[in-house]
Amino acid sequence: LRLYLLFLILLCGYPVLPVEAQVKHQVIIFNDNFESDPSSHWTISRESTDPSTFVPRDWTWVHSLPDDSFGSAFFAPDPAAPELCSAPAPGQIGVLLLESPTITVPGYIEGLFLSFSYWASLEAGFDGGQLMISVNGGPYVLVTSESDEDNSFYNYILSPVEGNSARFGQPAWSGALNFWQGTPVVLARYAQPGDTLGLRWDMSTDYCFGTDSGWYVDNVSVYTYFTHTDG
Repeated sequence: LRLYLLFLILLCGYPVLPVEAQVKHQVIIFNDNFESDPSSHWTISRESTDPSTFVPRDWTWVHSLPDDSFGSAFFAPDPAAPELCSAPAPGQIGVLLLESPTITVPGYIEGLFLSFSYWASLEAGFDGGQLMISVNGGPYVLVTSESDEDNSFYNYILSPVEGNSARFGQPAWSGALNFWQGTPVVLARYAQPGDTLGLRWDMSTDYCFGTDSGWYVDNVSVYTYFTHTDG
């Protein structure tokens, strides 16, 4: 019956109007799953450490992941070692820095987003992970949620005792987040079309103690959307 009615419409010359649909495509601007050696384009460094007391350590590219996960990731260690508490100040106070390559934002974007996955087991409230951003070569600033006031993006405020942590009193991921989870981040309020940006994952430690585990970061992706009309 439907085919018969369609035949009559066409036979009588009635126009068949096209149907238009809005189609949204995700456009990847930058992506790295660390399955190939990232050392040529990712930068590893330390901040505010005293070599005379700080046990040498950095972010490293690792191939053995927790929870029987496959693949490779970056890892920042959080050593327990209670004997380190006998070291003179500043002990283990410092920050391990993992900096992305420079990322150029296209001239047209429909929102700007970052996603990455992580697994963390850090001394709760004292050692923490943070996401930082630099725009057009400017200083790095802490990335927060769109509702900064409630600090909902992170799950801890690090120890407020000045001198016991490089990031004391700041929001961070801390504690036993020992399961893999993806973290979507809205970047549009930090960068505009045509900007260049750098992303940095900072893991800070206090004077001593830790978990003998640390922070794993994987599957970093910066993306936008492009909407067009299909007839």
